[in-house]
Amino acid sequence: MLMSLSLFAAAAAAPVISRRLLGDFASPPAIIVSVWGATLGLFVLRLLPYAPLDWTAWLVILGTVAGLVAGSVAAIRSGRVFGEAKPGSLPHPGAWVTVFGVIGLSGTLWYAASVIAVLGWDGFANAETLRYALFTQRIPSVFLFAQLFSVLTPILALAVVLGGTRLPRAVVALAIGCALTTLTTTDRTQFFSILLTSVFMTSHRFGRTLSWRRAGLIAMVSALLFVSSFLAIETWRLASDRGLFLRLPGMVWVPGKGAVGPAETGPLAVLGRSGQRLAVMYAYATGSYAALDRLLDVPAEPAGGVHTFFPVLRLLQRAGVLTIDLPPAIPDYVELYPQPAPGLIALSFNSYTFIYYPLMDFGVVGALAYALIVGLIAGLVYAWARRDRADPLRLLVYGQVATALALTVLVNKFNNTAWWYVLVLGTAPWALSALRRAVGPAGAR
Repeated sequence: MLMSLSLFAAAAAAPVISRRLLGDFASPPAIIVSVWGATLGLFVLRLLPYAPLDWTAWLVILGTVAGLVAGSVAAIRSGRVFGEAKPGSLPHPGAWVTVFGVIGLSGTLWYAASVIAVLGWDGFANAETLRYALFTQRIPSVFLFAQLFSVLTPILALAVVLGGTRLPRAVVALAIGCALTTLTTTDRTQFFSILLTSVFMTSHRFGRTLSWRRAGLIAMVSALLFVSSFLAIETWRLASDRGLFLRLPGMVWVPGKGAVGPAETGPLAVLGRSGQRLAVMYAYATGSYAALDRLLDVPAEPAGGVHTFFPVLRLLQRAGVLTIDLPPAIPDYVELYPQPAPGLIALSFNSYTFIYYPLMDFGVVGALAYALIVGLIAGLVYAWARRDRADPLRLLVYGQVATALALTVLVNKFNNTAWWYVLVLGTAPWALSALRRAVGPAGAR
């Protein structure tokens, strides 16, 4: 319990210290310490029957956090290399948001039509069946590229608004509609990415001028949206507990009756039974640590980079430039613990924190070096973004990087194809505008 409280305290203190030293609640070091500290604190409580982490897993986890923090701090301290800020400009931002929004909604309609064509209208009744059909490609995922614009559109719109541009109400409504359509998919990461990126962009835009009261309000509203959307999707999947039992104080598992307290009525029993709805969320927040521990039990021969650089290699493979065998895009599952009691399930997981890919490619030393490099890059992006907090381009890029950092306890967004699509497509309007300015005078001559 003492270790858990210490980790929670570190997670809570990180934004406070960051605000004092850097003027930001959500700097890269603060994000890293907060998310890893909070989730590790939850893991140490072992509300699910995880085995204790081996000392090697602890060293890898602490080394990863140290590398991310050290790299980001070093980069922030050297941020002066960027010189004076040059505010970016984006002609016709409302038109860009509209075009992206229309593409996103078209992708969502394409997705809905694909589901209906394969499963019928009943395909939306059970998200678990729908998710399996998507996973097995029974429903082809060709709609996904267009549908990713539903993620990009609200992020781009908010970046533009935070930069001081007023968008027409119809355009704002279109952006909000795109964000809401992501809830119709079984990929909860899409809505969470929009939510996290929005929070980080807003926090970064106002910096030290963001009051403690408003920061607290943003945090509470965001947490409410996060939890409620997670539970809504779990209910849609008809799997609010999935056979998991959280070992909350005063609660025991009785086969045939489920989670009960020493008395089946009263506040403690009610809270304990209600808390079981958070079992899947707890597993998502903590399971990657137990999976990493299991992964380290069976050392693998270094793969030489095919996992870390998978998006690039897959693009070259599909283009016919390279003939190469690539590993599966989704890691294999490992069992975290066997069935603890009748009526419960053996829990398996296939997320190992973001360190999985470099660990498989380069071993422990290479993986820790990778964490240091990622920290350096994140710190440099943050230092560049601080040069002009009102620049929509900088807000968008840093918001994406900050979101990737926040998800490092679960997945590696930095080598995720969808993440790169959103980042590259989001910056494309500025790139095209700059290109047009560069070739315009030459073309006129």
